[in-house]
Amino acid sequence: MKKKILGLAATLTLVSSIALAAPQSGVYQQMYADGRLKNVVTILHNPGTGDYMAQYSMGDNTYVCFDALDNNGYETENYASKLEETGSGYAASEKCFVIDAANLAKCGQKELFKVNAVKKQGPILSFAGEDRLTVSGAGAKYDGEYYFSPRSKPQANNALMLYAYEAARNNSLFEEGAGANTYRIQQYDLAPWVKRVELYYKDGSQGDYSESLLMDNEFNIVMSCNTEGNASYKPIFVSDKYVQWAENGLASFKTCVGGDESSLYMHRYLAKNFHELTKSNNMTLVFKDFFGGEGENAVFTRLYDLVKDADGVKVLAASVGHSDNDAMQVKKYMGLRSITGDEVRIRKEPNTDCDILGYVNKGDVVEVLGLVNQTGEAFGNKWAAIRLANGNMGYVSTMFIAGVND
Repeated sequence: MKKKILGLAATLTLVSSIALAAPQSGVYQQMYADGRLKNVVTILHNPGTGDYMAQYSMGDNTYVCFDALDNNGYETENYASKLEETGSGYAASEKCFVIDAANLAKCGQKELFKVNAVKKQGPILSFAGEDRLTVSGAGAKYDGEYYFSPRSKPQANNALMLYAYEAARNNSLFEEGAGANTYRIQQYDLAPWVKRVELYYKDGSQGDYSESLLMDNEFNIVMSCNTEGNASYKPIFVSDKYVQWAENGLASFKTCVGGDESSLYMHRYLAKNFHELTKSNNMTLVFKDFFGGEGENAVFTRLYDLVKDADGVKVLAASVGHSDNDAMQVKKYMGLRSITGDEVRIRKEPNTDCDILGYVNKGDVVEVLGLVNQTGEAFGNKWAAIRLANGNMGYVSTMFIAGVND
């Protein structure tokens, strides 16, 4: 019976009655005749990059997670898959995460648990309008009609979070036979609606791995937190409710300059006021410094480097700061800037021992991508990466670029 259940966790085919419109994000419920909840389908649509988004190369994707419940309402199985657009609707990826009842119990006890990545045939989902879907081909356990429940919180927890995260950062985990991965999740409440999730996994081919994530109860954001060395925070999965969620929830963090709270509040502030810094899928907030004065009225400030990727080169796009009096500091280096000298050399690399690609003169406007130093890895104020007219990248000394060299 267990093998039959796991066989359901696989390729989902979605046919929408609305011409290829993205399925409505939210919870769809299947009920027993007496009104008890039987099964839950959670659909989350990630709309891709935009003014408020900062994602990890995930694009415009939709995720589906099934939660099977027993007669007492306890989960007996999670499985999740990503939907892909086809000529006639949406078809799920062949690769899915599955967590069975035994491993769900281990997860709840914060023990290492196993997640299977499987590739098998599965059910068909067809939508009738915006409030109802029908599941067929899944067997008696899942088949039937589900109704949209706008007041319900998403039920898809561990399976969907793991799927979205791992699919974004490590596709090799979905190769056949990759089900040897084991995980442990520990949750710490930063607020009633924000959790810090410690994710650990053991994998025979890749060794042990651990990372922290920040997420809210409705998967509005998942932020990767690397706290070794200089802590860094990277938004990797942001739902279409992010703006509303950030506006309503993050105000309570406006005077918190601790790492996790401050990183969330800083991202919200940048998303609202500096779209160009957060709209692409390559932003990371890297902790740089923390300082403050002494005495009762001392102000403490947390500083970050806002790092982006420019054609494979890490660039410093902005320096940002968050103080516990809710003062925000943003020094933006990327954007259009004027040249302040004549016959300024454009270099092929950020040093003076390389080829000259061309020249710019006083008053010329260049597109600055960010700052690099001579190694191209750490950040200084000596070289700026610029976008050339042919789309390639070159380097100009910051001493000749207005607004960058101060």
